[in-house]
Amino acid sequence: LDEEYMRFAAKYRKYVGPLKCVLNRHDNTKLANEKDWILLPGYSDQILQFIAAVGNQALVRHVDNIDRRFNLISDLPIQRCPSVYTSPLHRFSIELPEFQQASVRVFVSSTFRDMSGERDLISGLVFPALRKQLSKLDFPVHLNEIDLRWGVPEAATQTPDALRACLENVVTSDYLILLLGERYGWVPPEELVHALPYKLYNRVHRVYKPGMSITELEASLFLDLNYQNERRLICCLRDPKCLEALPAVQKSNFVESSAVKTSRLNAFKAQLKSKGLIHLNNYKAAYAGVVSQYPMMGDLADLGEALFSSLYSEIIEFMETRTSHRSVRSS
Repeated sequence: LDEEYMRFAAKYRKYVGPLKCVLNRHDNTKLANEKDWILLPGYSDQILQFIAAVGNQALVRHVDNIDRRFNLISDLPIQRCPSVYTSPLHRFSIELPEFQQASVRVFVSSTFRDMSGERDLISGLVFPALRKQLSKLDFPVHLNEIDLRWGVPEAATQTPDALRACLENVVTSDYLILLLGERYGWVPPEELVHALPYKLYNRVHRVYKPGMSITELEASLFLDLNYQNERRLICCLRDPKCLEALPAVQKSNFVESSAVKTSRLNAFKAQLKSKGLIHLNNYKAAYAGVVSQYPMMGDLADLGEALFSSLYSEIIEFMETRTSHRSVRSS
């Protein structure tokens, strides 16, 4: 189907205008190597929100006008559950309890180039398994994962809009998965941080230090906002020994070349260890090759099992606490 996509893209660009295309299909498509194409092999509301944030308003207007353009039905009847039950004889009315599905937001944070395998594991296996297990509970739980870098080119993650979108989602998340290897990651310029929206900057400036990477900034912001529940940050450190077998050409993608960044990374890890926030230290991995231009680590069973068990137990406790607080308020 790649040729069909390309023919459609050529016609669209000729007769309509610039094309921003989101694909939802297998990883081995030829289009993954095309310039300016973004491959999204899974569904995520946050990815679409990210694309909308970094895109222009023309895309938003195009989506808003699709039903009008194709004469789609826009006035479909909406059936809502009644909030009040009235007896057939109209002698009394009873207000029905409102159904509320609890939502848990989990943000995934890591450096970009060296964690593609881990992110694929989380999005493709850990979260689906969690959803299946949570569906068996007596109370409904909606698991909402936020991975704004999965399937997005690295350059698209180093913009003012991307910085704002990442930090805003950190603020609204209940849990943060932090994956650290031997790279410190992108350091946003100070002017980008100072240009954040006023309300967001007021939160960020309490933890921000010049030269701080986006990964450390995300984790520091989350810890500051959840200072009474720091264990909601689930940090996993990869065993540096697994990088010894890397091909020489891939070393720069997994090992920091800057001495300054290496020093900052070591200090960051030491701080996390001193707070007892390392859920899995030196998890095993093995180089698995390059997939869709991204170098991958494999043999991540230990990481997957640790993340699943940690998140599941934390979410259960989180929901029980929320339910008990709600019961106290209602009484």
